[in-house]
Amino acid sequence: MYLFYGSLFLSSGLPLPRKDGDLWALVHEESPKNNEWLFSFESTMELFNYTATFQRGSDYPFPTHWLTNLDALLSKEYLVPTHKKNLLRTEGGLAPIIFVHSDCHTPSNREQYIKLLQKYVDVDSYGSCLHNKDFPEELKDVDGMGGYMKEDFFKLIARYKFAIAFENAICDDYITEKLWRPLQVGAVPIVLGSPTIRDFLPSNKSAILVEDFASVAELAEFIKHLDRNDEQYESYRQFKHTGISNPTLKSEVSRLPHAQFAGETFVKAVIGYECFICDKLHKALDATRSGGPLPKAQSNQKHLDCPLPSVKYDENGKTVHDPLRDREVAFYKTNAEVFRQSYEVGENITAHDLYLATTQRWKDADVHKDEL
Repeated sequence: MYLFYGSLFLSSGLPLPRKDGDLWALVHEESPKNNEWLFSFESTMELFNYTATFQRGSDYPFPTHWLTNLDALLSKEYLVPTHKKNLLRTEGGLAPIIFVHSDCHTPSNREQYIKLLQKYVDVDSYGSCLHNKDFPEELKDVDGMGGYMKEDFFKLIARYKFAIAFENAICDDYITEKLWRPLQVGAVPIVLGSPTIRDFLPSNKSAILVEDFASVAELAEFIKHLDRNDEQYESYRQFKHTGISNPTLKSEVSRLPHAQFAGETFVKAVIGYECFICDKLHKALDATRSGGPLPKAQSNQKHLDCPLPSVKYDENGKTVHDPLRDREVAFYKTNAEVFRQSYEVGENITAHDLYLATTQRWKDADVHKDEL
């Protein structure tokens, strides 16, 4: 049995040639973008017998692994009363919305949408993407995920009425701290991400979904309306007082071990997955000893189904095909083909050689000769 961590999956370090009976298992909590989209292709996913991913179609799913526990969502530790948020708006000079990101070129094209949104409503951007506001002194050294888990950072988010919760890729069940953090501190998240996001919200009225609006101007107008109307704004934070009403969220969280701090849920989920794999191994051994057939297991695209990046936003904020990304998508497809060819002949291939072979085949394709 070989267990692979997706973010460190290397084409040069595989146990090849693969022997009959070798079982491969994958654990991956990220979108496929950090591995040249290899896991977005059936030809790659079918190499694994078992998977643990954020997607509910996998063998051991953990879509809520970024959430420590349900108590964190109900916590009032960082909750700032609406009247104080109003003062921070009028006297403290804060915009209604906060945006903090450092990955500025994402498959979801979130930066383009936020640029459109900024035409209609103010957005304070503290990160390197669309930067227009500096961190306060106590957060000057914020860097990476560790910094974003600090208490002072949570307090900063809590001061704002709304927080951008845009994922870097649009995949079913792909939900990260970008959603859970504002819900925890009492800022209303503005969500662009998983098409299945409603399955994971605390209540029917706890987040603003970009997909619910016909245009970015309409979304901005709704945000400004809530900003002016305290009672309606408060209705989006009511779950803090009345509890979580979404049975799907409760069910998904209950499947994973209870955690006390960020990251612990994922670690415990991986341990649980290892036990799941161990059980499968014992069943396979029992079948072998009794002379019965080995249980068959093979992953497929439903275990990690993330569409390749192919869209941009028009002036109204609606997705349209982006022809400039056709070349990028073609490269990813070719990369997956070259990787699978190397696997079939039982040979590892270094990342450098994989890139060179992919690029050469890509250049040789008629459809791209005039573009390179």
